[in-house]
Amino acid sequence: MANTLISYNGADAYYNNDNTSAPFLKTAASNIYLNADCSNMFFNCRNLSNASFGNFINNFKMDFVKNCAEMFAYAFNFNQPINIPENVNNCSYMFYGAIKLNQPININANEADFSYMFASCTALNQNIIIPPNGTNYAYMFYACSGLNQNIIIPTTNNITGMFHTCITLDQNIQIPVGVQILSSVFRGCYNLNQNIQIPVGATACDGMFEECFNFNQNTLIPNSVNTCAFMFDGCKNLNQNIQMPNSAINCAGMFRNCPNLNQNIQIPNGVENCYSMFSETPTLDAFTMYIPASVNDARYMFSQKNNFRAWIYINKSTATRNFVGFVNNRTTGAAGYLMIYCNYATSALLRGTAPNNSITGSAISWSTSGSYYYNASMMIRIYYNYNG
Repeated sequence: MANTLISYNGADAYYNNDNTSAPFLKTAASNIYLNADCSNMFFNCRNLSNASFGNFINNFKMDFVKNCAEMFAYAFNFNQPINIPENVNNCSYMFYGAIKLNQPININANEADFSYMFASCTALNQNIIIPPNGTNYAYMFYACSGLNQNIIIPTTNNITGMFHTCITLDQNIQIPVGVQILSSVFRGCYNLNQNIQIPVGATACDGMFEECFNFNQNTLIPNSVNTCAFMFDGCKNLNQNIQMPNSAINCAGMFRNCPNLNQNIQIPNGVENCYSMFSETPTLDAFTMYIPASVNDARYMFSQKNNFRAWIYINKSTATRNFVGFVNNRTTGAAGYLMIYCNYATSALLRGTAPNNSITGSAISWSTSGSYYYNASMMIRIYYNYNG
C-alpha cells in the first residue's frame, strides 16, 4: 500500500491496511497533530497490537481533525479510550468491526455523522453518551452483540436501526418526543422484552421489533404512526392484543411469523396494505375480523400451513383489490369453517380457480349453496352480496 501522510512534528507516515508491527507507532514523537482527514487511518490493520495503538493515542492531538470515518475500522486489536473533540464532523463507521473495543469513548463531536459508528463492536458494553444535534444516528450500535446498557437517545428525527441486532440488549430505552422514524431500531434484539414507549408524533415503526424473539409487550402505538410494516415480524413469544393506530396505512407483514399470537386484532379504516399481515401465524383461531374498504392489497394475508376458524368480513363495493393467496397453504380437515363475507355482487374474485388469483393460492373446486360458495375439503365458505 502507498504511504499516507497523517501528521507532522516528528512523525512522517503510516501504512493504511498494514498488518505489520508499524514501528512508526512505537517511535512517534509527542504532540502529533493529525491532519483534518483521518478517514481510514487504521482501516483493516488487523495485526497491530493494542500497545501500539496506546502509544499512538497517548501522543496524538485531534485539534484539526474533521473526518474520522472508518478510522479504526477492522482494527481487531484496538481497545483504547478516546476523547473525540467537537471539531470532528464525521464519525461514521469509525470503530466498525473493532471487535475487542470495550472502553469509554467520550464523544464531544456535535453536528456529526454517527451512522454505524460502533457497528459490529461485539465486545462493547459501555454506556456511551450520545451528543445531541448529530446529523445521522442510523445503525450507530448495529450488531453490538454484547451491549446491554440503557443508552440515552437524544432528541432527533431519525434513529433507524440504532440498536439493530444488539442481541443481548434488554433495557427500557426511553425514546424522546421528537423522534419520528423508528424503523428497525430494535430489529434482531433477540433478548428484548421491555415496554418501550413510542412517542406521540412518531410516523414510521416499520420493522421496529422485527425478530425480537423474546418480546411480549402490549405496545401502545400512537395514532401518528402510518407505517407498521413488519413491525412485529418474527416475535416468537408475542401474544398481545395490539391496538392498531387509526393513522396506519402500511401494515404489510406486521404480525407475520408470530407463532404464539391468538388475538382478535382489528384493522382500522384507512389501512391500504395488508400483504402477508398474519402469514405463518398458526395459532390464530376463532376470531372475527373486518377488512375495511381502504385495503387494496390482501395478498397472502393469512398464508399459513394450518386451519383456523374465523369470520372475516370484506367491505368493498368494487372488486379491485388483490386477494392472491389470501388463505394460501390452507390444509384439509379444519375443525370449523372459515367464513368469508363480501358485499360484491358476485364472489368471482375471491373464488377464482386459477392459481394466480385464487384466495387459496391453488386451483380448487367450488360448490354452491344458496348465497354462498364453499369447498368442503378445505372448509371454506364465501358469502357474497351481503349488506355489510
